[in-house]
Amino acid sequence: MNQGKFVFSQVIEFIPRYWFDKLVKQYKGDWHVKNLTSYNHLLHLLFVQLTGCDSLRDICLCLEAHSKILYHLG
Repeated sequence: MNQGKFVFSQVIEFIPRYWFDKLVKQYKGDWHVKNLTSYNHLLHLLFVQLTGCDSLRDICLCLEAHSKILYHLG
């Protein structure tokens, strides 16, 4: 059983959300975005790096397999 935080949650703690949102707003990174915001895109890319996925199919399968715990990962 898990006794602490997931590794993904620990990595996310190193990225200050306030500064990230400030930079996105400064450079208009979320201008004309419908679904996938810059922060969500960053989280997806970090997840892919940690899981070692090689292709888009791997990413989709891995995210679908963990869909029930994605909220708790961060």
